Amino acid sequence: MSFKEVRLDIKISYDSQGGPSYKTTVVELPSGQEFRRGWWANGRKKWRIKKELLSRTEVKNLEAFFRNMKGKLFGFRIRDWNSYLIVDEPVGILTNTAGQLQFRYIEPITNSIEIQKITKPVLVADVNNSVDSDLYSPDIVLKRNGTVWPSSGNWTLNRTTGVVTYTVSQAGQAITWSGSYDWPVRLDTDEAMFHREAADIHDWSDISLIELKQ
Repeated sequence: MSFKEVRLDIKISYDSQGGPSYKTTVVELPSGQEFRRGWWANGRKKWRIKKELLSRTEVKNLEAFFRNMKGKLFGFRIRDWNSYLIVDEPVGILTNTAGQLQFRYIEPITNSIEIQKITKPVLVADVNNSVDSDLYSPDIVLKRNGTVWPSSGNWTLNRTTGVVTYTVSQAGQAITWSGSYDWPVRLDTDEAMFHREAADIHDWSDISLIELKQ
């Protein structure tokens, strides 16, 4: 999959509207009864962003980003301001020596669980350098059996997959994580439709983004 490890300016995504979507086929019978088939076990998030009162410089930068992504072609990172922080969430088990960052949506009445993989964790090294300047990104912290577990000599984290690799087997250990993360997305349009409202005032009324399942 074509993906670039860059993040859309967090000021652009700040006032986005978004949430999970599903794919369901509904077949209605002449009697009025219907059959429904769900194709996705887990939701896929979509976002819409309306940007108004953009300066000429902001439009130039946003168009440059759009051109860099070639419309729908390349994926990239965004911050969803409704969902970007985790505190003490269990790390998923891949093997005795590897885990997957994740979080769980737990429905409180039936206790049904839907699991969201976290594939784009945000590290302090990224915040200070290539990803973005951001005051809302604590570093990734792991705990083992409730006690902070330093990374040095114990584990490493792949920031492009969210996979944690342990130095030795952690079978039977309770590993949790805290920190911030981005969402992998792509543009859901191949057209950038800017509108000039007045001198040095522009808008793009519908920036559509869709989550990339990895």
